[in-house]
Parts: sequence; structure tokens; C-alpha cells
Amino acid sequence: KWRAAIGAVIITMLLFIISAFGIVLPSLEEYITIRPMAQKTIDVYDGISPIYIDKFVRPGMAFYSNIYGTEWNHAKAEDFARPDKTYYLMTKSYYRRLCSQYPILQQYSVLAETSTQILVINHP
Repeated sequence: KWRAAIGAVIITMLLFIISAFGIVLPSLEEYITIRPMAQKTIDVYDGISPIYIDKFVRPGMAFYSNIYGTEWNHAKAEDFARPDKTYYLMTKSYYRRLCSQYPILQQYSVLAETSTQILVINHP
């Protein structure tokens, strides 16, 4: 009976691992990693203009896209008064908070977004 019990435990563990890593985690990728946003950023970023990246997402962006940008977690009014083309990448919760403090941010164009991150630019 102990062999049957061990076999049942092994089969149950394998089914759990297959379902977790094959079905559940891939469907949650957009919520738990920056990789989808990193790919979208690569597609739209010109590679020349400054890009401010929220401190929380910067390590993942550097890893997945090789775009390092300027670390940014305490926004100031002068960050949004830049005359040159500037990109801003941040979490959506931080974006909502900043929009209430700096209404000009709502006028910026959204270049890319996922369920949890957003990339905006101060030029059309």
C-alpha cells in the first residue's frame, strides 16, 4: 500500500506542477512580470530620447529590454515641464496618483500599456 501512496503523491505533484507552470502562471504573466511591457517599449521607444522609469519596474525593464533609463520614484513638477521628447514608464497605480497631482500628465499620449504598467510620452 505504501508504494501506491507514494505513486499517488508523485502523480498529484506532477499534475500540480504542470497545471501551475503550464496553464496558470502563463495566463498571469501580464500581472506578475514586466516582460510584456518591455517588449511593447522596445517596439515604440526611439532609443535616443530620455526615458524615466519607475523605480519599481526598472530592474525588470533593464533585464528584459536592455533599456535602463533614469530611475524615477519621486516626481517633481520639473519632470513634466521638459520641452524635449520624454518617455515615462510607471505602474498604473503610480500614474493615477501622479495624474491627480500633475494634471498635465493626462494630456500625454499613451504609447503602450498592460494591466499594471503604462508608457506615456510628452509629445504627440
